[in-house]
Order: sequence, then C-alpha cells, then structure tokens
Amino acid sequence: MYPCCAHYVIAGLAFAAVGVGFGYEIKTPIAPKIWERTAAKELADYLGRVAADGTVAVGGCSNVCFHVGDTPFAQAKGLAPADLKDEEWCVKSFGGDVVLAGGGMRGTLYAVYHFLEDDCGVHWWMDGDEDVPDPKPLAFGALDRRGKPFFHCRDIYRGGGRRDDPRTAVRNRLNGNGDQGIPAEFGGAFAYGPPYHCHTWDRYLPFAKYGKDHPEWYALVKGERKGGQTVAQMCLTCPGLTDVMAEKVLESVAKGEKGGIAASGDL
Repeated sequence: MYPCCAHYVIAGLAFAAVGVGFGYEIKTPIAPKIWERTAAKELADYLGRVAADGTVAVGGCSNVCFHVGDTPFAQAKGLAPADLKDEEWCVKSFGGDVVLAGGGMRGTLYAVYHFLEDDCGVHWWMDGDEDVPDPKPLAFGALDRRGKPFFHCRDIYRGGGRRDDPRTAVRNRLNGNGDQGIPAEFGGAFAYGPPYHCHTWDRYLPFAKYGKDHPEWYALVKGERKGGQTVAQMCLTCPGLTDVMAEKVLESVAKGEKGGIAASGDL
C-alpha cells in the first residue's frame, strides 16, 4: 500500500513508517477524537505516497515524529488544541519532532493539510482531482507556521444535485459544503440557523400556509396572487407584513441560539 516498509498500530493510533536508516512516526493521543484519527490517516496516506522509502528529515533530523492533535508532546509545548483558537492551526518542529495541531474540530486537520500542501506539494482541485508529486526523499528545514482562516464562513456552493465530496471542502480549508454538510470525522461544518441560509421568503411565510388569510402579502402576477420561492416574492409595502416577518426572523434566531440548527424546513 505504501512505498516504504510501514506498520500501523490502529489501537492508540501510533503510526510508524520506517525506511532503511530513515523513517518517520505519526503519533496521536491515546484516545484520539474522530477528526484527529482522520488527520493522522490523511497524513499517513499522503506521506506514504510522496516520501520515497519513507525518508523524511526535518531541520537536519531523520527519524521524524509527527505529533498530530492533542498529544502529550503538543501539550508540553503549549500547542494543544485547547491552547489554540477555533480553526487556528500550527505546524512547528522541535528538532525531529513536529507538532501538527489546531483548535476546535478542524484546526488539526488544517495543520495536516497545510503541511501536505505547503511543504509536500500535494494539491486538491476538485472531487477526485488532485496533484500528488512523485515520491522522493523529503527534507525540510525547521518548520514554524501557524494561522487561522480570516472569514468565519467559507463555503463554495456547488449544488446541481451532486453528492459533493466533503473531503474536497476540508482539504481546501472550507468549513461548508453546500447542502451536503461535512461529517464529524472531517471536522463538521459551519451551520446556518434555521430555516435555511438564503432564499427564505417562502420558508418563513409559506404561501400554502398564509396565502388564504393574507393574500395581500404576496405579489400580484397577472391578476393572481403568487407565492413560492421562485415564482414571486413578498409585497414589502404591505402594512403589517414587515412586523410579522421580523417576528419570524427573531424566532429563528432564538431557535438557532438554542441549537436548533437546520438546513431546511419551516418555522
């Protein structure tokens, strides 16, 4: 499976990949979070593909050990997830020991992906479309980088009825994947409050529910009152409509703050 002589101990997730005279290890916490397991597996997979004979050196040190996530080593260096902000990531070497960790559910994944992309030359373009360099002995100088995504919400809404691969989103440091979501093993997704992220007129005040008693709320199209999301919009100049809409919006905000996150549905 990998070009080097490798063994992987899944219990405790102590990975090791050893070449002739060189090699590297990948260590995680004894009881890793599900996204830390993913981060370690992603690192192991791609290093196994780009590091010829398992040869990896950092700062002149061989037999490198990568500490992924909330490891005792990261804790001792003040770089545990609890020490970092949500989605903040850190790639830092201490001799042959390299900390790949980050805050929240996605920070450690981002640390791994930054290392693979920025240092190893791996790139992800679209679902199933990636560039992975030919294997060669890897040698890096001292590593010391950290960062945090600037925008709170990062989502490329691809849509079109496809099942978009959440890995593409997370590997490119997005925290949204349209309506498809991102599973916990890849750090979960930023979620909008109910009822939906946009195009919500008919979700707040659906014509089917309110049109009979309040036809004046809805646009008049060729002599007929029309609702729905794409056929017509609301009559914003209608007295009282904005008050009702404001009430519905505040209800949705309260519901979202209580954890009632929803991708769709009416209030």
